[in-house]
Amino acid sequence: MKRVLFCLCIISLFLLSGMKVNGQSLYGEKEKYIIVIDPGHGGENKGTVANPAFEEKDILMQTALALVKELEKYEQLEVHLTRTDDTDISLRDRAVFAKSVNADFVFSLHYNASENHTLYGTEVWIPLHAPHHSLAYKFAYLQQLEMQEMGLFSRGIKTRKNDSGKDYYGILRECVARDIPAVIIEHCHVDEDRDSAYCDEISDYEEFGRRDAIAIAKFFGVYEDMTDVEESLYKIKKNETISHTLEDFSGPSQCIISTEEVDYENGVLTIKVNAVDKQTPVMYYTYSLDGGKNFSKLYAWPDTDMITSTYSQEFSLMINVPDGCVPEIAVRAYNKFDIYRTSNKLKGFDAFVSPTAPPAVISPEKPVIKEEKKESAIYVIADILKKEPEEVRFTLKRFIVLMIFITLWMGILLLMLRSIQRVLKNRNDNQSNRNNRK
Repeated sequence: MKRVLFCLCIISLFLLSGMKVNGQSLYGEKEKYIIVIDPGHGGENKGTVANPAFEEKDILMQTALALVKELEKYEQLEVHLTRTDDTDISLRDRAVFAKSVNADFVFSLHYNASENHTLYGTEVWIPLHAPHHSLAYKFAYLQQLEMQEMGLFSRGIKTRKNDSGKDYYGILRECVARDIPAVIIEHCHVDEDRDSAYCDEISDYEEFGRRDAIAIAKFFGVYEDMTDVEESLYKIKKNETISHTLEDFSGPSQCIISTEEVDYENGVLTIKVNAVDKQTPVMYYTYSLDGGKNFSKLYAWPDTDMITSTYSQEFSLMINVPDGCVPEIAVRAYNKFDIYRTSNKLKGFDAFVSPTAPPAVISPEKPVIKEEKKESAIYVIADILKKEPEEVRFTLKRFIVLMIFITLWMGILLLMLRSIQRVLKNRNDNQSNRNNRK
């Protein structure tokens, strides 16, 4: 009987060890959690005004009030606001207030905009150093999942440091100085069409608040359904630093493009795009038809997941080429911190003609077939070497330049040798003449 009970205990422990932890706080167990919600800006500090329909400070207040309303449903949470009206409060005073109420966490709310109005997506900024770093990361992970579920593109979880090696953003720096974990939530870019659709009216701003509340409730383990909180978050250690959150100044290490298919009849050019970044995922791409003078709007890199820091290194890109265009293709790959690398250029195409345009008269010995013959040797070599055609073409160009350089130097050396031979011959002749005179 004892053996049976022992076996049942072992089996039970084994099964429990494989189960996801539910109803457990990612922060740490407490009877009550004190939370400070910080609606950014206020007063003369309007925040972004890139969208003429509103000022950031106003929509932040609406988001914050909806967030507080949701959080007040949980008796384990005590909620405070840094401001309840249109008042500009210094970042230091916000952190001082949080410390005065013994805050366990500060959530600073914001909306985003970019200088050229091209960026889009949601992101969370977290402290650089332990132990606040790992705590903030756990919450940010949950919050970004909520944003992703809404349909927004996640730009990931990030850190940034100033010249002193401390947190760049003041609210994080001031809170960390007072031993309070904090995050900055940038809900979306209000100045880009793909994001502005999510912040058109009051109900949209309030929805952001409700989504933040779900993430906060899950983080503190008080949400009614914790089944989708990933077990991996519980395994993150207090002093752990998540490497892909660290600022990457270098950008992608490579961006290479090659031609896959040319469809002149339907005006479609298909290229293969390959990019690598060893520190952070590749986030966006954009392409140019004029050799890099002008680029398209930004697109999400296919199969990229900025939350889990995964992406596909390679994909096929189909480009609709305008009627009459003779394209010279270039692509830019952007990493998590908006640093890009520009690819090689693809050129040598004929003019594309749209299917609706009158058929062009092409002489028999012209374009497409001739172009294929010209490229065929490159593709044969590429197949043999298992390399991309553009890499082979680039290597051949370098080899030709090297051979020209070597030939020039050989010519110079030969000239120098002949000059030396002439000098020696003249010297010997002079010596013979002197001997003859003697």
